[in-house]
Amino acid sequence: MTKDTNMPPGKCDLCGEEFSKTALQRHLAGHLSKKIPGGKAGESFYIRITPDIGKNTLSPYFLYIWADGDTSFEELDYFLRDIWLECCEHLSGFNKKVSQQKKQANRINFNLNMTRAELEKFWEEDELNGGEIAKDRLLKGFMKKGDEFNYCYDYGSSTDLLLTILDKLPIAADDFIMLLSRNEPPPLMCSDCRKKPAVKICTACQWDEEALFCSTCAKKHAKKCREAEWSLYSAANSPRMGVCGYEGGLIDVARDQPYKLPKKKSGTANSKEATTGAAG
Repeated sequence: MTKDTNMPPGKCDLCGEEFSKTALQRHLAGHLSKKIPGGKAGESFYIRITPDIGKNTLSPYFLYIWADGDTSFEELDYFLRDIWLECCEHLSGFNKKVSQQKKQANRINFNLNMTRAELEKFWEEDELNGGEIAKDRLLKGFMKKGDEFNYCYDYGSSTDLLLTILDKLPIAADDFIMLLSRNEPPPLMCSDCRKKPAVKICTACQWDEEALFCSTCAKKHAKKCREAEWSLYSAANSPRMGVCGYEGGLIDVARDQPYKLPKKKSGTANSKEATTGAAG
């Protein structure tokens, strides 16, 4: 997908309105700005989360969240696992996105003769300069507007995410992590019949051919695919779909479903018959 108009829309969880991804980001920012007057003193962050697949490739998947500054990276990790990623309790990690030059500049200061205090200071600096961030760290110690963070789930069959800090607010969030919106299910259709939405994906065949199937075609595929017994998984609204054993999340389950065809507008057929009759 190359244009925002082709991307699945997202619904604002604060008011229920639906927008394109770009318009949604501005809309949510407006909601948060209205919360500042009268908000509880604190620190919080407006964050966009997308698959980290390069600037020249657009993904249909996105999350917008509002996170309190007292939230730990461990709590953020659990949230990402529960909504998009968890399949087999793989390892994961966060890194602040910095230039390679900045990342290496701190590491040349390391030496084996450091005192305990010097080591602790070194590792704190390393976390701020691209090293892996300890999960017990709080967001407010690391984030500011404009920062980007890399997140990797599963260092084997990796799913890489990019967290962009869109704004820092001078108030506490309404919860540790609050989902503001996510993309609606992408319009993935059956690779065989091309008529019905896909509900299954064959992880054994997806590397050599299109392998998304509606329920009817999935049954046909299971009869001819030797690996179908262990490789046919449920389609899900996640960038982890089709990887390892992922079959869906635990948060916002209603939108973590396969695409559904829009309902036909009622009365279309009747109005056509009426037009035909009037012409006769």
